[in-house]
Amino acid sequence: MIIWWRGAGPLVFCSVVFYAIVMNIVTGKLFHNDSYSQEQGWPFPVALILSGTTCWFLGQYLHGRGEKVLIDKATGKEVKIKPVHDLFSIKIEYWGLVLIVVGGILLLKPLLG
Repeated sequence: MIIWWRGAGPLVFCSVVFYAIVMNIVTGKLFHNDSYSQEQGWPFPVALILSGTTCWFLGQYLHGRGEKVLIDKATGKEVKIKPVHDLFSIKIEYWGLVLIVVGGILLLKPLLG
């Protein structure tokens, strides 16, 4: 499988892994059980929601930093260069929405039966 990205796209993976590890550590310390996050169903969906929120704001920030306007010397025309940060051709902020929705579904799944 080929993983392709542009710009800061890999930060989506990094964010998910980071929050999963943080939730594992925090729940382990909080509940005095190192395997709590594996035994319970809620820590990973919460990690996905936190990761999605981070990706949403990070994507908004990175894509909102503006475009550069360059002037072609040969033609004198302006060329606009916009920042692109995506993973599998999906912008980081949209990955944020996907992660929030998936985390919400996983979190609500036991309640919905």
